[in-house]
Amino acid sequence: MNYHQLWLQYGHNIFWNVFHKFETKMPKMIPKMYIVPIVCGLPFLYYATKKWRSRVTVEDNYQQVINKKNNTTQSVIDSIAFYNSESINTINYDIIYKKLVKFNENYNKLSAFKIKDIFLFTKKEDFIKCKDYHYKLWLDTDNLKLYGKLNHELIGGSNIGKFCYTAFDHDQKDNFYHSHFYHIFPAIKLILLRNRIPMINKPLPLFKNSVNIKRYIARELFERKNNVKASIIYHIMMRLYYCLGIKRYGRDLVCILPIAFYNTKNINNNIGILWLTFNEADTVESIKRKMDKNAYQIFGTNFLLSNGLLSTKSSSKNTRNNADVVITILFTEDTNNIQISWTYPSVADYPVYVAVHSRLAENTVHLTQTYTVNTPNFIPGELQKVQHNYLFENS
Repeated sequence: MNYHQLWLQYGHNIFWNVFHKFETKMPKMIPKMYIVPIVCGLPFLYYATKKWRSRVTVEDNYQQVINKKNNTTQSVIDSIAFYNSESINTINYDIIYKKLVKFNENYNKLSAFKIKDIFLFTKKEDFIKCKDYHYKLWLDTDNLKLYGKLNHELIGGSNIGKFCYTAFDHDQKDNFYHSHFYHIFPAIKLILLRNRIPMINKPLPLFKNSVNIKRYIARELFERKNNVKASIIYHIMMRLYYCLGIKRYGRDLVCILPIAFYNTKNINNNIGILWLTFNEADTVESIKRKMDKNAYQIFGTNFLLSNGLLSTKSSSKNTRNNADVVITILFTEDTNNIQISWTYPSVADYPVYVAVHSRLAENTVHLTQTYTVNTPNFIPGELQKVQHNYLFENS
């Protein structure tokens, strides 16, 4: 059974579940002959109201809100790629420039906001002076680093991944999801099971000023086994559970995983969301089971977000306010020795943001984790405080 057949079968089951729920809750004075048209009419209602819904998606709107909040014109992600002398054949200026030409061509095919110029600099002062960009890079050959700034309002998750594959790595096949109309079925399931979305009754305190934000980094090497993604997430969630002292709150750690979908002409930040919880009883296997069981959340939230069915003023902010941590993961093949670290320079709406670069070798996994901390409750333990200058304040 292929991907589309699986979703159609799944949709068939969801449809009948919804039908029976409607049937039992319909007032008795409504004849049963009207129930089928009412339930079947939901997709038509969706299309009929589409033109009145917001053309700016929830996530794109959130990036605009962050810009206003931080008095900036761009929603910025700061990144650094660390490499060594052996990587010079994949990281030199000419090769990167040629790769960025290809990236720009592919980006412009799908986006309404066209990239006109490539901003790849060899001097820090030129990098800082550049103010208007989709992205800009500074190749610091003296210190074997590639600094980057990306405007997240214009370059969403899937394009950030493809950007990193292009600029920092050899060409590789991406595995992002496409948005589909039949994701309406997991969206219906998400709505019916909305009480299963974890809620935080005792939130962690947040800093009130960006000056207080702290950043930590961990570089680790793991043996590559089955369930790589679940193993990585388990390791990070276990660390956060103890660093944040969640046990004394008498509840689970609540984590959000944003999952990238391909951007469209009207949507740059096209994502779905998976909620995960962690407590001391969890194992890699239990985290894997949770991920599999709740996979419908990814496609359901994407349908609601990408079709303007949630409030653009509150949905993203409220979702982030109901999380202890947001974890984003970038996977690349082991084609060179580059390690990528990134973060937001502004204050987040949640306690911790973890950016993870997972470089997959044949038998090992190289993890670079950057923890951006916005709560006084965080005790870093063995994590190293970041010394790198992510924040080019005037750039």
